[in-house]
Amino acid sequence: MHGALWIAIFEGGLIRYQDGRFTSFTLPPRAASTARTIFWIAEDRAAVLWLTVEDGVVFRFAKGLFTEASNGWPPTERNVFRVYDDAQGRTWVATATYLARLDKGKLLPPVLQGRLWEYQV
Repeated sequence: MHGALWIAIFEGGLIRYQDGRFTSFTLPPRAASTARTIFWIAEDRAAVLWLTVEDGVVFRFAKGLFTEASNGWPPTERNVFRVYDDAQGRTWVATATYLARLDKGKLLPPVLQGRLWEYQV
């Protein structure tokens, strides 16, 4: 939500501070992993939050509901450490080995692969 301050806390907690009020949310439990600490929060133009947890799984948070955005991605592509929204409103995911775009929650083929730190932008 635009104009809100989002705070990640341990064990899957997410707090929104807006209009002088705090509201808390909790990531849903996952059978495949116990990792729940949020490492990264990004908000796109549609006011959707993209959350990365400690094991690289990506959650989408919209209208008060969490969905596991990286569900169904190959295991080798579930090591996301950053999610970005660019000036054109496109959502990107970055790992140590690739940069790819998300389109309606689907991971598109990587635009860069390999050791990303060797690329100059």
